Amino acid sequence: MQSDNLRRFKSVLYGLLIGLAVGMVVSLFRVSIEGLSDQFLKLAKLARTNFFVLIILIILNLLIAFFVYYLVKRDKNIKGSGIPQVEGQLNGELDYSWFSVLSKKFIGGVLAISSGLFLGREGPSIQLGAELQLRD
Repeated sequence: MQSDNLRRFKSVLYGLLIGLAVGMVVSLFRVSIEGLSDQFLKLAKLARTNFFVLIILIILNLLIAFFVYYLVKRDKNIKGSGIPQVEGQLNGELDYSWFSVLSKKFIGGVLAISSGLFLGREGPSIQLGAELQLRD
């Protein structure tokens, strides 16, 4: 009986710690997107009246697109929403370096979403959280 209670307590504590870690990572992800998006919006407003700023904005977006493409080419598990990758891990069909995926997905997601590239926030948030939780 004592060991069951201790096991439950450890499970609850583990869940609490994972929940806090996931919450912090996803919150940082969303705050980073908002902060960088504000900077891109300021540049876009300036670009309406300044051709030089427009050229800089276009070059910056192209560089970000190529960088995110490079990240995806190096690690296929960061592309898309991440939900199929999470399902694959849960089913035991996929196994990969969680920190590599977490860091690349975080950086690539922040850059891509903030610059206005077509990408939603929810799927990457799910994969970022799952990368932390699935590591026992």
